[in-house]
Amino acid sequence: CALQKTVESSQYVSSSMMELQSLLTSHLTPAHLQYFAKWLRWIFLEWNAAKSVKVNVCDIWKVDSRKREESGRCLTNMSIDFESTGDDCAIVKFKRKSGSPIKSVFAKGDMVIVSTERNLALAMGPVEMADGKSIDILLSKQSARLKSGSTFILDKYESFSTYSSNLCSIGLLMGNEIH
Repeated sequence: CALQKTVESSQYVSSSMMELQSLLTSHLTPAHLQYFAKWLRWIFLEWNAAKSVKVNVCDIWKVDSRKREESGRCLTNMSIDFESTGDDCAIVKFKRKSGSPIKSVFAKGDMVIVSTERNLALAMGPVEMADGKSIDILLSKQSARLKSGSTFILDKYESFSTYSSNLCSIGLLMGNEIH
């Protein structure tokens, strides 16, 4: 309603929608409405940009890992360099098996799916650190039981659920209830 109220002309909005807009946004000032409209636009722009990358999780089993790496969606030929285990999680450091530098496609917070050529999605977790030499991934203790001598593939996992969460958060902020 806030986006429609600030962006669309009232001539295109039905009278029942206008009533609903007024009911749901009457407590907001024009400055608040502009603020929320900006955030909504940014979320949708980011969402559309992410969708244009066309990363599908099904590519993990449909597209050869070398082609995925060439397109900047994964890292191949990775091995476990170090593992630090805590109470319920572990940070696993991966590096190139050959020792060559990594052109990282990951940033801190990106979700990664860990696979081998034969076994897909052995583990999944966020990137803790990535540089030209290695990449650290936070895994649950259970999923961190990866075989040290194996060769791994690290695929970037794009989830669109974060956009839904951001939209819900904007909706909660706009509400007239005290949180």
